[in-house]
Amino acid sequence: MKNLTTAAVALTLLFMTLLMTSVVHAADKPARALLARATSEAQKLQKDAALIYVSTDSANPDGTAPIWVYVFESPKTKKQIAIMVQAAGGVSSHDGFSTYHHPVGAFADSNKIMTEAKKNGLKPNKYGTKMNLGKNTNAEWTVQEGDLFYKFDAANGKFLRKEQL
Repeated sequence: MKNLTTAAVALTLLFMTLLMTSVVHAADKPARALLARATSEAQKLQKDAALIYVSTDSANPDGTAPIWVYVFESPKTKKQIAIMVQAAGGVSSHDGFSTYHHPVGAFADSNKIMTEAKKNGLKPNKYGTKMNLGKNTNAEWTVQEGDLFYKFDAANGKFLRKEQL
């Protein structure tokens, strides 16, 4: 009887863990889904805030993530502000930290980029994959797998190249 009770408790805990995991991932969002909220928060602090960088360290295999960081810069003052938005609703702001200084413009969403990355050989990390978007000469998404960097045109999501660190 004791073994049966232990097994029932173990199965119940397993079921609850699986249920919680699916609920958490169901709430995760692609980068563009949280952009309006991030932009609104940034413009409260800097009226002329322009998006220069987007990042997550925890992208799921479908290109969604529980948290996205958006870095904005004032073209006038050059001051940067980082807005962290949680898919579950939380928002916080911090001083910016990006080496990028050019607005990224319109961009393909993270779920499209992840789909293209997998088509080009990416094996997403089950604990979260790093993704970021920035612009030097051209706006590019980067998806990291170990020491491999998959690069994509940010505007249309097309694969550009694979680089090794």
